[in-house]
Amino acid sequence: MKGRAAGKALPGQGEPGGRFEVGRPQAGRRALLAGACALLAALAAFGCGEDDALEQPMPLAGERVEYPVELWDQDVEGTVLIRVLVGVEGRADSVEVARSSGHEALDSAAASGARAMNFEPARRSADGAAQRVWISLPVMFSKTPPSD
Repeated sequence: MKGRAAGKALPGQGEPGGRFEVGRPQAGRRALLAGACALLAALAAFGCGEDDALEQPMPLAGERVEYPVELWDQDVEGTVLIRVLVGVEGRADSVEVARSSGHEALDSAAASGARAMNFEPARRSADGAAQRVWISLPVMFSKTPPSD
């Protein structure tokens, strides 16, 4: 798989929110795209309880989470559910692991990657004012391309 990948929603979390660029391992050799990352249900599964009149945050183009090359080489795979508090300036104000992959190194890579991401902030539909909201972000580290 090359270029871009679409992630899948986790069970009970709705449909994928769109396509998301995925990082590849940073190795001296040619590598396949290693992981998939997607937003859930147009980022509708929030822990903050905001109303429906809120345009949800979206990652800016080119944002990605890197699949650590040492884990790629060891065939370590898994999905981490990350919660991100996206601030009014579109930065990750807080990041937490909501559901572990079972591999501490994958959890750490997903949290670090999410912490470094930039988003278009959530906005109230009525007046366009930026809002601080929590989003759920599944980060899938897989050497197998997702099927669309």
